[in-house]
Amino acid sequence: AAAAAGVLAGCAAHVSKAGQVLGALTLVAAAAMARRATSAPTSATVDRNVRAARRRHVRWAVAAGVFALAVSAAGAAGAAERWRALPASLDGDNPRVLVASVALDAVERAPLAGSGPGSFKLLLPIVASRAEPELFRHWVVQPYRRGTPTTMWMQVHDDPLQVLVEWGAPGLALAVALFVAPLAVGVGALRRRRTDDPLTVLAGTGALAIVGLHALVDFPLQVLPVQLAAVTWGAIVLGACRRAPSGEADGIAAA
Repeated sequence: AAAAAGVLAGCAAHVSKAGQVLGALTLVAAAAMARRATSAPTSATVDRNVRAARRRHVRWAVAAGVFALAVSAAGAAGAAERWRALPASLDGDNPRVLVASVALDAVERAPLAGSGPGSFKLLLPIVASRAEPELFRHWVVQPYRRGTPTTMWMQVHDDPLQVLVEWGAPGLALAVALFVAPLAVGVGALRRRRTDDPLTVLAGTGALAIVGLHALVDFPLQVLPVQLAAVTWGAIVLGACRRAPSGEADGIAAA
């Protein structure tokens, strides 16, 4: 519970505005589920081990809440700055819109096969000078030189669009399918109550949804640690949802 709360609070403090809202809603839902689980009525026949386990769950829930508040407080300044910058980002002269236009022009070069992994940083200066020269007034466009670190300015700031440029339509379809699969399974398991660990499934599904929203306006999935974290949470969600229906489980037990 503490780890899940920390991940979600970190997402809410660091990612896009939509991700912050979704993170807050997920934390509220997780807290409600944890409270319902720890406040379920007990009978006089419940043994002391179960009662002790519930007391431990309450302590962990309190620790998770404190940890989440601490992480949120640490990122509050950055989150507030993002919301203050929202009106300016809606301007029609937004440089991210210009970069997206450059990426769409790059897609036309190879819409099916793509231009190759990592190719956008090579194409950006060339395509921008031809199709969107206005970008150079707002964006730090640097010709790529081998061995030189790639800066944030050489990314599309839209992960699906960058995947489309570099991997083509089939690559984008595969990437979306791999990302959406644990989300769909997690939401389905929560709706049908087909998991023994709904809090973990909710936290993992929420974290993946936040990263997915952020990927529409930034490049988190171009960063290896974020890729590994997303894969890990996807595996956790899929593993927590692997539970046989009650009828099937009864049949296996009888056999």
